[in-house]
Amino acid sequence: MSSELELLKQCITELEAENAELRKENTEIRNLRFKLTVSNAEVAELKRRNAETLKSNAQYNERRDAKNAKLKARIEELEKNKEDSSAENVRRDVEIAEIKAEVVKLRDNNEESKQLTSHQSDVTSKEMISGYDQNTIDEIEPQSSVSSNTINLVSNVYEMTDVSNHALVSSDKSSEEKETVAFLNEEHKKRVSEEIRQRNREKKLQQKNEQGLIQEINSSMEEKHILLTVTEISANLVRPNSLAERNEE
Repeated sequence: MSSELELLKQCITELEAENAELRKENTEIRNLRFKLTVSNAEVAELKRRNAETLKSNAQYNERRDAKNAKLKARIEELEKNKEDSSAENVRRDVEIAEIKAEVVKLRDNNEESKQLTSHQSDVTSKEMISGYDQNTIDEIEPQSSVSSNTINLVSNVYEMTDVSNHALVSSDKSSEEKETVAFLNEEHKKRVSEEIRQRNREKKLQQKNEQGLIQEINSSMEEKHILLTVTEISANLVRPNSLAERNEE
């Protein structure tokens, strides 16, 4: 009897130990189930965030592709404008060279015209004065208002006859001789005045042509500078965008 009781006690002890072990395992199972529930919620949240991230990335990629397409189109347009500007600059350079050659030609023609006019004036005046009767010139009075250029021109005219540019007056000569001298002197004054006006007109025309040439050259240089500036700005815009995309990726 005593041996059976001891066996029963031993069995009870073992069962209690097993029961305690099962309770412990049951507690662990409940904890694992709770953790699994929490993990499932976290997984669902992560899935939701991942879906939002993928959607945002897709939208960003669409915007980036559209922006890159615009930039590529703009770059192509700038390159085309650059080619057109290069051709235009070549054409302008040719035109400027032609204008310069024309200006040089005008200057040469102007100088030839001045020399020819001066020579004709000298020859005409000498022919007019050669017909004078030297005995009709008694005294010479200075003119009251003659410019320095006129004095030089008249001095050349009278150089061969040793007579300066003065009004011819003779009180003891006949009235016909006085009228002839006065008429010739007046005609000479008109000729000299016309020559001075002609030179002034030629000088103004030359200055106008030179100013037009300078303005055209300055305009061409400004267009080149603007084109180079736009190209540099476009290049600087493309580089930061490329760096930003790499950083985000």
